Amino acid sequence: MNQGILYRYSPEVETEEAQLVVPVQERERMLQEYHDVPTAGHYGAEGTYNKVACRYYFPGMLKYIAEDVKNCPDCNRHKPSNQKPKGLLRTPVYAQRFETIAIDLFEPLPETSSGKKWIFFVEDTSAKWVELFALKETTSVNYAKTLVEEVFLRYGVPHRFIGDNDSQFVSAVMQQTCNFLGIKQDLIPVYHPQSNPSERDLVLVTLHPVSKSQNKKSRKFIPKWEGPYLVVTNRSPTMYDIADPSKPDEVLGTYHSSALRVYELPVVRGSGIVAPLRRRGRPKKFHAVSSPRRRASQRGSL
Repeated sequence: MNQGILYRYSPEVETEEAQLVVPVQERERMLQEYHDVPTAGHYGAEGTYNKVACRYYFPGMLKYIAEDVKNCPDCNRHKPSNQKPKGLLRTPVYAQRFETIAIDLFEPLPETSSGKKWIFFVEDTSAKWVELFALKETTSVNYAKTLVEEVFLRYGVPHRFIGDNDSQFVSAVMQQTCNFLGIKQDLIPVYHPQSNPSERDLVLVTLHPVSKSQNKKSRKFIPKWEGPYLVVTNRSPTMYDIADPSKPDEVLGTYHSSALRVYELPVVRGSGIVAPLRRRGRPKKFHAVSSPRRRASQRGSL
């Protein structure tokens, strides 16, 4: 303590320079000077922490800086992902037909005269052969009975079947049936809530920037993400309709979840979208127009 100001001597640093303990009300302004301003360079969490730790300290500083850098709007729009890209899917090799089957259930359809309104879907993944069965009720007993009597007795018992995480597919009846017949049960993993947005969420859209030679602007200075946009419709677990938050009735396009990132920061009223969506595709090529003097000199040299 020196003149009412609290300092800290770090035992991990060999120098005798003390660190100023930053009060709660000054932490945001301090971090803006070391990360947000253009001269700070928008370092990552570790780089920003190393710069700040040379002069300042407060409890939980590393976690506070990492959370702030993670939610920095400029970093989210401009910095590319440094994670390893996803590998290509391998085509499975099957030894015979109906070795692996996939099952699913269609949403309720108009009820028939016999009271059936559900469609039970069974597909052979090797030959893409599809069997459809109409059901009255969606129970695990009906699923197991249909599979045994209508599929297994006709085509043989498969080695594995693929299904989603529906409660009937993971029920005790289905598990006992698979264990008794020696079938391996594979379930589609549940979608992660942080990587797959839902309706009314804000998202950023990935860009594929191209260098603009006419503007002398390199692609590395162009934002990698733009937004935020509003998810207005969830068409499927992976496809979403997005719109401008100020005009939610005007859909801008449909995007796959791999091209979206959840935007966790609050939108400042009146700030608008930093980079509005444009029509997809490469920009028009820029053709430089040569001057008459240059064309005359070229003809003279010939």
